[in-house]
Amino acid sequence: MSASRMTFAAAMEHNAAITLEKISKIYQGKQVLDGVSVTVKAGEVFGLVGPNGAGKTTLMKIIAGLSRPDSGPITIFGRDGLGGRAAVKHRIGWVPQENNLERELSVHEALLLYALLFGIPSARLKVKQIIAEFNLEEISGRNIGMLSGGMARRVLIARAVLPEPQLLLLDEPSVGLIRMCARTFGR
Repeated sequence: MSASRMTFAAAMEHNAAITLEKISKIYQGKQVLDGVSVTVKAGEVFGLVGPNGAGKTTLMKIIAGLSRPDSGPITIFGRDGLGGRAAVKHRIGWVPQENNLERELSVHEALLLYALLFGIPSARLKVKQIIAEFNLEEISGRNIGMLSGGMARRVLIARAVLPEPQLLLLDEPSVGLIRMCARTFGR
């Protein structure tokens, strides 16, 4: 059975983390997604490749719950990805294409704020652990606005894995980034 034709029941049988069925989205009068169907199994690494403007970021934002499709159901870990968003949002880590960290906060403050907003138990201890895991000790007191693009990207990934998500979405990752996440996220 092909992933694009998999029903919800079949997806659950195959341990699907994400199931999209005929997802469509019109953005500023332009059809950016037109009937996209895919199933990604739990534990699978899935890459979405295409030219600029193909709708990759739009699809990722829909999966992350930051945008709604114009049509088509979404299932995340067996739950309705549209109506049941609250049940799945803590299971998803999102690394956006752009740096959306608070530039005035230090690395430590930014991660702690996120941990507290997400209600992560023992937030201070968890932030200390993630700073060590991502080798951010040397820069933990620096403001985000003073970081290089690569270091800011590392902090974005650290923030995304802080709540220990079961699904990690990386928009526009580089090869080096994928290797770093595989080492860290594969714990």
